[in-house]
Amino acid sequence: MTDLSPDPRILLIEDDPGTHILIKSRVIRLGMKFTGAMSGQDALQIIQEADEPFDLILLDYILQDTNAEEFITDHWDEIGRPPFMVLTGYGDERLAVKLMKLGAEDYIVKDADFLDHLQSAIERTMRHVSERHLLGKTERQLKESEERLHLAVQSAGLSIWDINIREMNAIVCERWRKLMGNTLPPNPVPLDTLHEAIHEEDAEAFHKRWETFLEHFDKGQHFGAEFRVNTPDAEVRWVEAQWIQADSEDATRAICTLHDVTARKKFDEVEQQLRRAQRVDMLGTLAGGIAHDFNNVLASIVGYNELTQRNPGDKDYVLKNAQYISEAAKRAREIIDQILLFSRREAPEIRSVNLVSIVEEAIRFIRAVVPPDVQLVHQFEIQEAMIEANSGQISQVLVNLLTNAIHAMNGREGSIYVTISEVEISHSPGEALNHIVRQGYRVDVRDEGPGVPEHLLETIFEPFFSTKKAGEGTGLGLATSKGIINSHGGRIQVQSELDVGACFSIILPRGTPPEQEEQSLPAVDFEPSSLRILLVDDEVALAEVTTQLLMLHGYEVDAYHDPVQALRNCEVNREEYDIAICDFSMPRLNGLELFAELHKLMPNLPGVLITGNMNDSYETTVLENDRLTLLRKPYSHDDLITAMVQILPAEVAAQKSVGAD
Repeated sequence: MTDLSPDPRILLIEDDPGTHILIKSRVIRLGMKFTGAMSGQDALQIIQEADEPFDLILLDYILQDTNAEEFITDHWDEIGRPPFMVLTGYGDERLAVKLMKLGAEDYIVKDADFLDHLQSAIERTMRHVSERHLLGKTERQLKESEERLHLAVQSAGLSIWDINIREMNAIVCERWRKLMGNTLPPNPVPLDTLHEAIHEEDAEAFHKRWETFLEHFDKGQHFGAEFRVNTPDAEVRWVEAQWIQADSEDATRAICTLHDVTARKKFDEVEQQLRRAQRVDMLGTLAGGIAHDFNNVLASIVGYNELTQRNPGDKDYVLKNAQYISEAAKRAREIIDQILLFSRREAPEIRSVNLVSIVEEAIRFIRAVVPPDVQLVHQFEIQEAMIEANSGQISQVLVNLLTNAIHAMNGREGSIYVTISEVEISHSPGEALNHIVRQGYRVDVRDEGPGVPEHLLETIFEPFFSTKKAGEGTGLGLATSKGIINSHGGRIQVQSELDVGACFSIILPRGTPPEQEEQSLPAVDFEPSSLRILLVDDEVALAEVTTQLLMLHGYEVDAYHDPVQALRNCEVNREEYDIAICDFSMPRLNGLELFAELHKLMPNLPGVLITGNMNDSYETTVLENDRLTLLRKPYSHDDLITAMVQILPAEVAAQKSVGAD
């Protein structure tokens, strides 16, 4: 049934001409449009040919070809189920009840005053019909709105919990029930039952977030969390949840939307695996160069050490050789740091870095594998180019581009040019920029190789695409590089001309220069000290040299090579120390585990944890512990003492005379 027209349309089905005329005049007087039919058959034809449906039908009970009961029973659905009233000369209540059950709006007896009754009945019926239409329209709009919301929720892949805060239960949608294998009880479902599905490793963090939401519930704040859920089919799914108060005036309801982000997590994981695979591939390519550099360092250390042993009596000569050895050791540390940088798995740390320094480091790293007949030339228009980036990832991109350029020069004499310049960045069609910026920097890596064929320019950034022979590369380098640069808000592009060469460019937005450069810690001026130190390192030579360095300052050092023995001695003899220095990687008990046991005996014991390479989760634990500090190998004498001064409580340092004012 459509909405009522402004001028209601009335159809009268009456076979008595006199009554027909009387009713027609009264309907027209009411301002309604009148149409008349003298039989049921005429009425059907009129209804079928009408441009619009009738708003009300006045139906005489007895007609020449039918009666009201038969007409409604046989044709009401066919004519669209319009509202109807029955007119009759019979005042039979049973008949009236029967017709009302068939759907009649009213039942009018044709007595002397029936026209007045009919007018009142028509007006009343039209009001009721109008109200029903309005209610039906509202219900249809509500249903359509619910359907649109349902479609939007379905399209977005969302699940819904309608939470009753007072009762601590929720009305759960069908999508979530399907995710849970249809194992949930009927609605409303207790929240404890819903929360049982949360992965045990995420449960504590989830409940903390949920409690925070409840504490701030009356403020209408929006809260979110990301966690895993266990499904009945033993599959773990990642879910992103958002909570918000359902109504600012209702302090009992909250809406929780849950988005299954497992696919995104898997994609992120695959992307990280691609990047790690590309790093491994790159390290394999650079292995010869790394070995070359490291052997040079070792050769200089061995050489200067032999020279010192041959002439130990010349103090100045010995000190000069020791300085050379120290510088060689620092270079070895730089090489190791760069290797570790490529092997790290943690989420990249974005900070303000100098792009020029990163490019210079990449060139130093790659230079050892440049063939003799190839010149590596760098020309920088600027000496400082601050960007917001992860230096390790940008270095990875640059080393990959340089490695590709070297490969392109295979068998050719020529040069590889590396340039840095300032540029204005515009958002051109087809260029993938995360955001629009005006100022930035461009690094060009240009070779004089054979170039890239035009038909391959569109595919070289796709994963596993490679122009190298089998076994010479994974095809991950450029795809990974593009992903890294895009994630930094920049873009990577290529220009090439056959038999002339190719130029790969990375363009990155300018960052905000740091307000103050980090100042290196001043050298510590040491004084004799009565500090008592526990030193634990399973490397005998390292423990010995560290002990001697510490004893130079009057420190009392108890050194152990076995962490279990050190712990047992502390337990049995009730030893008390001012500070502990422990290596991380030790058999039976690593350094972090040893500190955990020592803190049971000496809760306030500060410590220095020494590592050459540590698992990311362990490193996070150390950094979050205010009683521990981290010192990386190889470390100098000054590095060790500075770390001790930083972690020691001020009153202990002052009492024991550790360092000078």
